[in-house]
Amino acid sequence: MARVLGAFDMGSGAVKLTIARVMGGMVERIEYSKQKSVLVAHAVKKSADRSIPDSVAATLGDTMKELMEEGEKCAKPTDYRGAATAVYRESVNGEKIIESLSQRFQFPITIISQELEGYLGFLTAAQGVEPSEISSLVSWDTGGASFQLAAVPGHPKESIEGMKLIEGPLGSSKVTSLMIESVQMKNFNVTQTANPASLEECKQTLNKIKEVLSNIEKPPWITEESKVVGIGGHSCAFRLVKLANGLDIFSESDIWSCIEKYQHASDEDLTEYPEHEMFFPKLLLLTGVMQYFGIKQVKYLPSNGSTTGMFLYDPLWK
Repeated sequence: MARVLGAFDMGSGAVKLTIARVMGGMVERIEYSKQKSVLVAHAVKKSADRSIPDSVAATLGDTMKELMEEGEKCAKPTDYRGAATAVYRESVNGEKIIESLSQRFQFPITIISQELEGYLGFLTAAQGVEPSEISSLVSWDTGGASFQLAAVPGHPKESIEGMKLIEGPLGSSKVTSLMIESVQMKNFNVTQTANPASLEECKQTLNKIKEVLSNIEKPPWITEESKVVGIGGHSCAFRLVKLANGLDIFSESDIWSCIEKYQHASDEDLTEYPEHEMFFPKLLLLTGVMQYFGIKQVKYLPSNGSTTGMFLYDPLWK
């Protein structure tokens, strides 16, 4: 018999909930799927001690409650689980806040490693490709504070132990603060938008992104034959490319054409795009990763974070 389960992906920039019917290690049907923006990584960057402010912690709880109440009108889960990612690993009080939320809602919320974050992203991406493509699949999950590139060539026989992983130290919030503070020479505590941005500022930011990435060894398992699939929801960087140029399969040059098209655009000019204050940082992070790791093409697979992958990872539900 199928179980109705609820999975929370507590990201660095959004809270995501998916409710699904799951049976035999397969997601039979999605009953509810929604995310709400909570820019936790932004708040941590602005804080003096790298902590999550009480006001943001309260917003997280209110957002979870709102999503649960709305989702349970569609289907009521027998169990919930939560996976908290980079900003909760890196902030000084992330563990305390997650423990408090877990106690409030009476279900386990785990601060997961970046390794497990990459694996859940791979499981999510694997549900959107043909079985014959699994051996060449590289999943790409990019959030507010980190990104992961993952491959499990032997999936489903191989599990997390057989995974190949790149643990990226940059996300959209981090690149936004980098661009504003180190290129545009503004105070991030005062200004959290990178708009407007000149082409020269974009080039300088791209170089700084690649400087950070240069500390990562380039892996032999990302090749021209790799099928790179980017996952994410409403406000993710991959969807931003689709909104800007209509493509869900795109190259680095396709992204750069968007940057050239919108250079000097103001916040008002970009209001049609979600989290438009990070329009250029998101596109530049994608460009930098593609250039540095030699990724020729990316396919965008819409997903609500890695929530569908969470349903397939049994240890979360024990």
